[in-house]
Amino acid sequence: MAVAEAVVVGEAEEALPELIFNRGKWLLPLDAHRARFGATYERGERDTTATPEGREVLCERLRDFVPGAAYRVLDHRAGVRPGTADRMPVMGLHPRCESLGIFNGFGSKGVIMMPYFAQRMADHLLDGARLPEAVDLRRFWQERVSLTDRAQEAVAAVLAPGDI
Repeated sequence: MAVAEAVVVGEAEEALPELIFNRGKWLLPLDAHRARFGATYERGERDTTATPEGREVLCERLRDFVPGAAYRVLDHRAGVRPGTADRMPVMGLHPRCESLGIFNGFGSKGVIMMPYFAQRMADHLLDGARLPEAVDLRRFWQERVSLTDRAQEAVAAVLAPGDI
């Protein structure tokens, strides 16, 4: 598990471009004058409290990222960086509860990968398009059938209604 910190900065003098920038850290415009900037990476950490040290690291890196930019930190948060053992996201509809969509596990490359995979998920939900196998949650799903279900299926296979 890992924890990340990010800040929202605002009051930029010039309008921000409508692009995501990534150069070791990422800058995600929220509107013309606010952006989210991140993120730190603390492997093995479980505490999701934003720290003064994390804020300082981000502010220092932002000064390098956007030299001369005037900004003010509007928000500072920390959270778990969701990830998977194979480092690929998990997407799709839950096999047993198809009204539950899952779109998670993007880890440290999430801000870069999400626009592409958000479109794949939208295509899946709206048009029934297949998800890429590498991210389809079914790669982790193994159907588990209880012994009771197996017994009922075995009995149903040899008995017809009204046999008993």
